Amino acid sequence: MKFRCFLAISDRAREEMGEFFLQPHRTSIVWAAKRHFLSLFTILATLALYYDLQTREPIEAAAGGGSVPTATIVLKNRIFIPIPKAISASFIPQTGEKKRFEVRADIIRTEISDDDQGPGNVNMRDS
Repeated sequence: MKFRCFLAISDRAREEMGEFFLQPHRTSIVWAAKRHFLSLFTILATLALYYDLQTREPIEAAAGGGSVPTATIVLKNRIFIPIPKAISASFIPQTGEKKRFEVRADIIRTEISDDDQGPGNVNMRDS
């Protein structure tokens, strides 16, 4: 999969969580036909960063997503995440248009406690 469309993450997310992208990570992308686009970046199995965008207009493609080749671009003052071709039209502004998104981002730590029985039980905790 090749990406031709990238979106700069918000300045706040870059300042607070930008170091996350300096580590080798996996990328999963999911979108809903309504207005949500979620990127999940994972380091190992115990640490992930989710980046949730809510668009003002519905995304012009059927719901979809999954694991994708990691294509994060890290520059000195910007970090760009990939946007799949299937939904790129919903993110590229037309002439004279501005796109606005509501952004939610956080680091998620997954830990297996001593009380859990077996590898399938994982506690999710926001940091």
